[in-house]
Amino acid sequence: LKSAIRQTMADTKITLGYWGVAGLAQPSRFLLAVLGANWEDKVYTAREQWFDQDKTALGFKFPNLPYLLDGETKITESIAILKYIAKRFGREDLLGKSPADYGLVETYFGVIKDIEVIFGPLVYNEDWKNQLAPTWDKVKDKIHLIESNIVNEAALGYLTVVDFKLAATAMVLFKVYKDKEGEFKKLTALRDHVYGLPEVKKYLEKGVSLLISPFAKLQLE
Repeated sequence: LKSAIRQTMADTKITLGYWGVAGLAQPSRFLLAVLGANWEDKVYTAREQWFDQDKTALGFKFPNLPYLLDGETKITESIAILKYIAKRFGREDLLGKSPADYGLVETYFGVIKDIEVIFGPLVYNEDWKNQLAPTWDKVKDKIHLIESNIVNEAALGYLTVVDFKLAATAMVLFKVYKDKEGEFKKLTALRDHVYGLPEVKKYLEKGVSLLISPFAKLQLE
């Protein structure tokens, strides 16, 4: 019976829904690719596609983007999706190999969230150019903390879900703050390692690579 259930799950095609940008969905896209999942992007290109249609029609308890559909399972919130994917494919090691490591993964997620809360509004600010310096002053200490704790090319010294989140975050941060990249050799090495994974490179050849939303004020080349 368990074997039949596992086979049914393996045959189920997962859908990951988000705007046609990297954003909060990119870590989950990369994880699905690395794990060899049977999945597809559902890319929203216009606001009405989500807000006027699927947000209420798909039956989520907490409607939001990104979302993941896996048969009858419907999940929202980007970190919850990452953790679900790891467990769904029997890769609990990606959540941390010990209780202490699991706690450290959660700590990293908390620090990254703090950075997103500060950095995120910059992207949609009409006056973003004048906000670059003060925004950096608010986030730099947390980024330095992350830098000081990275082990080799991974947050914990081995691949976990937080590495996918860190890599995507670093990609955007150092596109905006190009002059700061040289200060963070371990974080940039982690980013390059994740983006250099064969499955990630293959995904990016045909998948979503745009970093900043067309709705944003700050645009990246």
